[in-house]
Amino acid sequence: MTTSTRRAPWPPTSDRMRELFRQGALLLAHPTPALLERVNHDVLASLGPGFRLEDPTLDAAFQRVNETVVRRWVEANAHRPGERVEPYLGAEAFDLARDLVRHGLDAGALDSYRIGQNHSWQWWMAVAFTLTDDVEELREFLALSSHSVSTYLDDTIEAVAMRVAAERDQLVRGTHAERLATVNLLLEGAPPPVPSPSSGSVMR
Repeated sequence: MTTSTRRAPWPPTSDRMRELFRQGALLLAHPTPALLERVNHDVLASLGPGFRLEDPTLDAAFQRVNETVVRRWVEANAHRPGERVEPYLGAEAFDLARDLVRHGLDAGALDSYRIGQNHSWQWWMAVAFTLTDDVEELREFLALSSHSVSTYLDDTIEAVAMRVAAERDQLVRGTHAERLATVNLLLEGAPPPVPSPSSGSVMR
């Protein structure tokens, strides 16, 4: 996996590939509501039955982060086509990580980002076939696109997963006030947090 801390050299990008990325990003500058709704629905469904009904606040936060992750990659390629897109490290993503922990979910929930990636990839491929009919160009473009999208998601998930781990560790080792907050969550019906590996238990 390519990570933000161990970066492999970015593959060289020709002027033609940069132009195709720019054109594609401009065509997708405004994601359709139908696409975003489909992404949000499937991402939330991956978290388990009834999740949306149990916590509408967390549901809304997931939707906002999902949409931002998609839009950020598109906007980056409109301005710096074909270059590595920096991970999404917005405050809202980290606030969501904190909420995940406090509702009993762990870093595994971040795999839901991959659901959004799959939908967005289908969307991007449909546009790619309108940009060129040159088979070799299309092959190069899709290969670089796949690398760009997967690297962006890897980097983003890694950064947010580190925050999830830190938040979970803080809950387990936290102050009396933090423990009281955990008790209140449990009384409200949230599942208990799973201890981190550093506390001597295996995190699932």
